[in-house]
Amino acid sequence: MPAASPSKGRWYILLLISVMYLITYLDRVNISTAAPEIIKEFGFDKITMGVIFSAFVWSYALFQVPGGWLSDKFGARRVLTGIVAYWSLMTAATGFAGGATSFKIIRFLFGVGEAGAFPGATRAMQLWYPRSERGFVQGITHSASRAGAALAPPIVLAIMLNFGWRAAFFSCGAIGLLWSLWWALSYRNLPEEHGLVNKAELELIRRAGAGIALCLAADLARGEGLPPIEALAAARTAGVRLSLGSAGAAQDLWNDIKLLALHGRIAGEQVKEGTIGLVLDSLLVSNDLLIRRGRGEK
Repeated sequence: MPAASPSKGRWYILLLISVMYLITYLDRVNISTAAPEIIKEFGFDKITMGVIFSAFVWSYALFQVPGGWLSDKFGARRVLTGIVAYWSLMTAATGFAGGATSFKIIRFLFGVGEAGAFPGATRAMQLWYPRSERGFVQGITHSASRAGAALAPPIVLAIMLNFGWRAAFFSCGAIGLLWSLWWALSYRNLPEEHGLVNKAELELIRRAGAGIALCLAADLARGEGLPPIEALAAARTAGVRLSLGSAGAAQDLWNDIKLLALHGRIAGEQVKEGTIGLVLDSLLVSNDLLIRRGRGEK
């Protein structure tokens, strides 16, 4: 009998994670679209709105490393279920804000939750994909985040025109809560535990991603965190993610409000500058092309 073909369970997981990336930016930039109505209702000046935006950036920067540690310790399934549900509640709570102070507090608390999203997703992907596919899946997920930034303005604007700016935050929060339920029901920390992964696919994942991934899988199966050497490597990676993530969040938010005020071209700019570049990057990194060439491999 011919050998069974690998199943496609890992691509279903990629869909799940990509939707989460989309939601992160949907929830992150929706306030930029709602900002003119918020300013009109509360009489905020630009400095006040800037502080409200910055509240998210500060907490996002401060809590990225703790968020990644939680996923290492308790597994991406539990942690992402919890933090996505939490920040979705904070998104919905934005619709109940009654002044500058409440906006600042809610946006800060929202950033605490979103900070763990990308580190947690990276942990989730680490054990699900062979090395030859990791560049590709990273490119797809990050492209999804830019798609979320592009989709947010028309979606939020449509809801605002019909139901008001507060309803836009309630709707975005509901989307995140639905995703957290989907994730809890569909994701497993290890592909060995998932019903959509057959033996052939598991061998493909493990054979091409041996080494540290197998050690991490064994640690997670025993309910342990990272061993010391891998913890050090994760800490260095976390430092890079901290700097890139916080800087990227600040740039996204300030660019959004600037584009909204001056040109009204948020969605187009997000697609042009983000999605296209990330897709091209993913194709270059896919299959370890750059690494293989650097090593002289074919």
